[in-house]
Amino acid sequence: MDEVTHIFAGPPEMKSQDFAFLREEGMKLLRSVASASWTDHNLHDPGITLLEACCYAITEMGLRSGMPMRDLLASDANGRSQDFVTAANILPVAPITQRDIRKILIDHPMVQNAWVFPLESEPAGKIKVLLEFADKQLNSNNFAVTVLPPLLGFDVEVDVALPFWDEEEALPFSENVTLQNVTFQAFAPGVFWTPIEGTTSYFARITVQYQPSVGPVTNRDLTVVAQINTQLADPLAQIPLVLNELMITIDTLGDNSPADQTLLKQYNRWVTRANNAMKTIQRHMAAYRNLCEDFTAFKAVRLQEVAVTANIDVNAGVILEELLADILLSIDRYITPVNLFRGLTDLQQVLEADDIFEGPQMATGFLPDDALTATNLPEHVFTSDILRLILQHRDQRGTDVEQREDVTSRRISAVRNLNLALFMDNRVITTNARDALCLINSQQHIPHLSPTKSKIVFYRNGLAMPYDLNQAITMFEERKQEQLNSPVTGPDDIALPTGDNYPVSSYYPIQQDLPVVYGVGYAGLPDSATLARRGQALQLQGYLFFFEQLTAGLASQLGNLNAIFSAAPDEERTIFQQPLYNLPQIEQLLRGYNPGGSFDAFKNDENNSYRTALRQASESKDQFLIRRNRVLNHLLAMFGEDMYDTTSLAYHEASIVPNAASLLLPQLLQIQQAQRDQASQQLIREKSAFFRDLPSLSRHRAQSFGNPVWNAAHLLQIFPTQGAFGWNLLDASGAPVLRHAAPVPSESIARMNAATAMALAKFSTNFSTQVEGASLRVLLKAHPEEDAVAISPAVFPNPAAATVAINAAVDAMLQHWRIYSLTPLERRLHHLLEVVVKERRPLLFLPGVYFEIYDEPPPIQKMFRLWSLPGFAGVELLRSTDGYTAATDPLAVAAAEAAIQTTISRGLRYDNFVITQSGPNFFGVELRLQDGTPIAEAPAVFATMAQAKTAVMQIWQHLHRFMSAEGFYMAEHLLLAPKDLPITQLVIPEVKDPYSFQVTFVFPSGYAQNFSGGPRELSRPEKYRDPEFRKHSEQQVRKSCPSHILPRVLWVDRELPAAPANSPGFGNFETRYRAWQEAWIADETNETVIRPLRNSLVTMLNLIYEDLENG
Repeated sequence: MDEVTHIFAGPPEMKSQDFAFLREEGMKLLRSVASASWTDHNLHDPGITLLEACCYAITEMGLRSGMPMRDLLASDANGRSQDFVTAANILPVAPITQRDIRKILIDHPMVQNAWVFPLESEPAGKIKVLLEFADKQLNSNNFAVTVLPPLLGFDVEVDVALPFWDEEEALPFSENVTLQNVTFQAFAPGVFWTPIEGTTSYFARITVQYQPSVGPVTNRDLTVVAQINTQLADPLAQIPLVLNELMITIDTLGDNSPADQTLLKQYNRWVTRANNAMKTIQRHMAAYRNLCEDFTAFKAVRLQEVAVTANIDVNAGVILEELLADILLSIDRYITPVNLFRGLTDLQQVLEADDIFEGPQMATGFLPDDALTATNLPEHVFTSDILRLILQHRDQRGTDVEQREDVTSRRISAVRNLNLALFMDNRVITTNARDALCLINSQQHIPHLSPTKSKIVFYRNGLAMPYDLNQAITMFEERKQEQLNSPVTGPDDIALPTGDNYPVSSYYPIQQDLPVVYGVGYAGLPDSATLARRGQALQLQGYLFFFEQLTAGLASQLGNLNAIFSAAPDEERTIFQQPLYNLPQIEQLLRGYNPGGSFDAFKNDENNSYRTALRQASESKDQFLIRRNRVLNHLLAMFGEDMYDTTSLAYHEASIVPNAASLLLPQLLQIQQAQRDQASQQLIREKSAFFRDLPSLSRHRAQSFGNPVWNAAHLLQIFPTQGAFGWNLLDASGAPVLRHAAPVPSESIARMNAATAMALAKFSTNFSTQVEGASLRVLLKAHPEEDAVAISPAVFPNPAAATVAINAAVDAMLQHWRIYSLTPLERRLHHLLEVVVKERRPLLFLPGVYFEIYDEPPPIQKMFRLWSLPGFAGVELLRSTDGYTAATDPLAVAAAEAAIQTTISRGLRYDNFVITQSGPNFFGVELRLQDGTPIAEAPAVFATMAQAKTAVMQIWQHLHRFMSAEGFYMAEHLLLAPKDLPITQLVIPEVKDPYSFQVTFVFPSGYAQNFSGGPRELSRPEKYRDPEFRKHSEQQVRKSCPSHILPRVLWVDRELPAAPANSPGFGNFETRYRAWQEAWIADETNETVIRPLRNSLVTMLNLIYEDLENG
């Protein structure tokens, strides 16, 4: 049944929609100003008719203003959309707490469960990760072996435990080796097995001879523990036969091929696969490291196996294998709870959006905190709980014992002799626990049910019933995997509300609603009308024009809401108007229109007198700058952010005028106002950039060096393909370098795989090729035996071409890691401190690297030009407008160098660039001095204004990137802490522990010295010498740092050419820091490589602290 719509009987809530109210207010005004001269207020009066027409126009605007906001935003006059951020893009955060880190680990397809523990050792901030792999074989060092001793005549099931893959004994087998020989070590002549007292387990030592991939043939001793699971009628006589046959099985070697299934070759593959899996997880988690924290230990779980012994009486008609599989699954879920992901649609029924997206975003689905808490490991296993779980299966529904049952159809009638046992590495720890089984109190050992070690016997009418244990275990494993692998379906984000598109900006003239007799509509006046009558009608049209323009402006404002609240830096107005070219007789009302010209040409001119007057009347430049900054302040406030401190500093800097004492007051005020306008314009650009970066900064706010995929969205393309999602990793030019090997089901998984590829692509050894037809395709793999993570978009005709492509891919990815490895904290400070180039880059460059001084006739006249590449290569960006001459060549060069310094200083302010137009399609770019005189210009001529603006942006950013020296370096002390081997210690005066949760920010001071007692000289960056800027910078560092981290800010002079080689200057620090960080980012760098780089950096940091301490 359709919903009934009720019409409200009272007046509208919005006064602008209430015609009666508006008319009465108009009448009150008429009575107050013209009560003596205007007494006829009846409906037939023309003035009253005009009043009512205007009131109806206001109600129309009121109706549009009162439309739902989603409809107004969908009704943009230019079809643009608003910059809204969806819940999945703004609410989740990168992992901060231990619970968050667990979720990220569990979300990885290789991980079943994970636990995170802070290490108690100093320095603080070290984290240990304990993993349970999704591949259950990697969690257990037990190998199931079936032996058939000839004298027994039946199969015997034996579990063989070998050293765990991350133990020292197993280390040589972490790569594919060639097994050559196996020898059992005798405990006594002819005795190779030693029984473990009180168990059916036996212990042995073997020596394995193998050939590694590099190096000579080597021997390795291994421990073997065997647990016989098959019940033997005469153990004393039969066990030696089983152990002898097991020896033959163990020392039997194959051909070491992929098809070799001998026990020790399986063990070699198991160790290799487990090590590779752990490296993959370590590489994955490196992108989620928090500031001043580090994942220093990754361990895999060990299993403590729980075995259940019970006699169960069953009734007729029970399929024993199915019943046993159900019982095993219930007990397994109780002993080892699993993390069950949920879908967004499901959670929306019980949780609010901010609770749903609490914590990190996950590719597999949503893992609420209560579901994660349920996987905490128990300390005891109570037999009463096991009994309850078994009795739940008395009927097919698996309901609890408290549920009413049909006694005649129950499957289980009784449970007898229930007890529990605990095994570790095939060694019995506890047996016959009848009340409770006390588990081993160990972080690394988690309980698991062992179906093979459990002894469940079914009885019917007092007789033991046979069943197929292997079939039951197979059914149990299938049901377990079905439960674990059930996909989470549905959306992974909350869609933005959509509105209907209405023509809110369209305007219908009021004059068209007036009676035809008024002569102001499109019908006009009859041909017989006199000139006086025509003049009266035109006079009324001119009178109404003002009101028409106001009303049309409101309609235009409503139609441009998305532009008003846009965060784009290039918006040019906050008040919108529209020309009313559709008004009747408009040509006669526009003073600037020449009646002899083409009205169509007049309308098409964006700068005609009518449009210009509208723009100037709507808002001045000062008004625009104020309003635009206020809008951006509002947008930032939606995220709880502001740039008020940055604004105050910018206006402080704008008030500083060089040589102010020599200027007259009007000149000084004029220059200050111009600089203030430039500061306001630059603040608009900075606030816009900050706003657009906020979702990423907010999500990753506590993170350290992250994967470039997270930090620079333009490096990754994700696109739908074949009903799934594919991805491309791009180089600096935007060309695809690597792409997905296979489509994946979600964007989150695509992003995760791309991040993995970004990490692997730093090393050429991870690349290989495969034949495709007559060509070669490049593959990127984590390990040669695994599937490809990414492939090349193109194929190559020969190995040489493929090698070139591999080297190009490695160079491109390493370049991304070098440039886009800024931490979110550093990126945030770049915004707040107005550092234009938000990339990791060298800060110190000599102008002569990019500025060329060259001769220009006549002799001893010099000019300069700026190039895009070092060594005067690439594109010429700027050229001096005048030559510089002097009495001698060195003096002329000095004059040109001084002009270059002025060019840099002026070029660091965007608004000092001016775009000139010398013709319809001729635009130029000039860099001007404070008095308006050009000092340099772009040699190129541009066909459009847009091209000229692009050139200005390129030159401005080029100067900031290489000439400004603006920026800083941040050193996390924990990363400089000593490892196992002794290295240079960080020393900070009067600080006992210099490593735990501490960072140092090193800024260039704006000065240079020789560090030998000579005077300091001025250097770049100029504004870093300002005490107000330094105060502001230190304040922003403290405000932006997480509260548990102690920041220190150092202002360091750069070295003059005569300074000693190891002086504590900014240049020496920069060189050492960048060398260390590039090695650290390569997460597989050998410690012997990175240690001297770390030592060198710490030594320089110590010298800087000492120099600043000594003043």
